[in-house]
Amino acid sequence: MRKAEIFILSFLIILFSVLSYAEAGVKKIAVLDFDDASITAQLQAKNPIYILMALKGQQIQNEKGKIGRAITDMLITEFVKDGTFKVVERNQLEKILNEQKLSLSGVVDPAEAAKLGKILGVSAVVIGSVTQFSVEEKNVGILGVGVRTNTAKVAVNARLIDTSTAEIISAAEGFGEESTSGVKIGDLIQTASADFENSLLGIATKKAISDIVKQFKEQSVKIKESVINSVVVYVDKVTKTYLIDAGKDSGLDKDMILYVIKIVKEIKSPTTGMVIKRLTDVIAELKITEIEKSCATATCISGKCEEIKENDMVSTAK
Repeated sequence: MRKAEIFILSFLIILFSVLSYAEAGVKKIAVLDFDDASITAQLQAKNPIYILMALKGQQIQNEKGKIGRAITDMLITEFVKDGTFKVVERNQLEKILNEQKLSLSGVVDPAEAAKLGKILGVSAVVIGSVTQFSVEEKNVGILGVGVRTNTAKVAVNARLIDTSTAEIISAAEGFGEESTSGVKIGDLIQTASADFENSLLGIATKKAISDIVKQFKEQSVKIKESVINSVVVYVDKVTKTYLIDAGKDSGLDKDMILYVIKIVKEIKSPTTGMVIKRLTDVIAELKITEIEKSCATATCISGKCEEIKENDMVSTAK
């Protein structure tokens, strides 16, 4: 009976370990600035809020871009909170695109989005448009006595693009509406304000964004996992830890598993002398214990730990 209990306990420990380390890849996405289709619509409709902005001396053209950027930032935050995807940080995204002399905003073509996604090293890219961003004012009452009610409405269309095929994995529509009375006009239109998220339009925007995140989360199984490759840059034989030349900015995180891969043989073409295939072998598994922006510290949890050397390749996939 004692042997049977030990066997069952051992089996459960092994099973738990396998399940814990099963996730080899990362579903990494980038969110590009949304297009402000709502600005044109509001101007064509002669929305009183935008007319008031013009009377106050604010340039409506300057607002074009601010709304899309504000909604994009809120969407990134919600994706991060949800945890289903690893999201490229805005500053990292802008840095890479600036180096490539590419623009972050106004991308609505799936093929162009997929091209940017490959440069960013992500599995999917989110693009979209703000189709409604408005406040309607109504006076409810009799004989001039009543209550003025403001209703904010925000509508957002978003598409999830597979960077390997440029195909639309999923399309989502988000809508938010919030009403109240006695709201200051400034709170309705200032997207750059620190109080925007708590404003009437901000609350409506949160509702629309929550719709988008929920719909994309349900379609997350369609997104391929991103394989992250790096190298061991330092081996500490005393503490038996390994420094990896990749960190949070690359999509790694604490407790993730990395596989140490050795090249067993290189097969070359007899005509060109070029390497046409590399035969590899996984010699050990590492677990990340500390994470920083550009590097990670890991410990060896199984395999031939003593054979791990500097410049050995590591990967999130075998």
